[in-house]
Amino acid sequence: MLQRIVAIAVNTFTESVRQPVYGIILFSSLVLICLSPAFSMFSMTEDVKIMTDTGLATIFLAGLLLAAFSASGVIWREIESKTVLTVVTRPVRTLEFILAKFGGIILSLATAMYLLTLVFILMIRIGVPETASFELDRAVTLGLLGSLLLSIIIGGCANYFFNKHFVSTTITVAVCLITAAFAVLCFFDKNFALQSFGADINRELAKTCILLWFAVFILGAVATVLSTRLGIVMNMVICMVIFILGLLSDHILGELAHTNVLARIAYAVLPNLQFFWLADALTMKSIIPWSYVVNVIGYAVFYQAAIICLGTLVFSSRELS
Repeated sequence: MLQRIVAIAVNTFTESVRQPVYGIILFSSLVLICLSPAFSMFSMTEDVKIMTDTGLATIFLAGLLLAAFSASGVIWREIESKTVLTVVTRPVRTLEFILAKFGGIILSLATAMYLLTLVFILMIRIGVPETASFELDRAVTLGLLGSLLLSIIIGGCANYFFNKHFVSTTITVAVCLITAAFAVLCFFDKNFALQSFGADINRELAKTCILLWFAVFILGAVATVLSTRLGIVMNMVICMVIFILGLLSDHILGELAHTNVLARIAYAVLPNLQFFWLADALTMKSIIPWSYVVNVIGYAVFYQAAIICLGTLVFSSRELS
């Protein structure tokens, strides 16, 4: 059973990463994050807050788009083309199929979130240029931009000379190079002087980004289940509605839940994405307890499990032939 799930999950991950839209969304998000210091410098006040909010929102929205497109690309397309029959007609149970597809989608989302998080943390370290005499963090600038450019060059060369897939190869190389660059940069300050590991890294920002990963995983679970019945357009619309309602559920349903039964049910069913959005805590420079992080991750895991169980029931009742 485990071997079948792993095989399908790896294949799903490969298909997701190879989709051109995956590369477009990821590359566009990386560019936006890299340009966020330039956008924020025109603010008269709270420039760091604007940069932080912009980066977190970019990661969150990128995760939403990737979840919907990836799920639709590897599940709905297989169902419509009937290629899913080659899998489900074998000794692969419905739960195994859904778990494997979900696992592959989560791997593709985690890869994108990991890259975006590393780049975002490094851009926060650079900071916002406030005056003409602003001293640029040369270590991060050279290390980060060099890693991104080298990844694209290697991906292009691999595609041209060895017929390797450009998007997947570039992303694989970028994960390796940016991880290495991040690890090395943690030992140096902006003037290439040695420092204690991670002295310039905002650890509370890292916790916030990790929580965003799990919020995106919830959306990935929802998109996976929706893809067993709906095409990409409706999948995107519903995911967007859940995304907005999840962020606003406390404001819309929080008070009504105490007096209205339907509001209480809706409040319980909708994922409360406000738990994962801690931009205000970063602005106030609050310490985010690890106990809170663990509790919210637990909430996300149980919510995903419930969604996958629902998806199994939905998919098992669908006529595929």
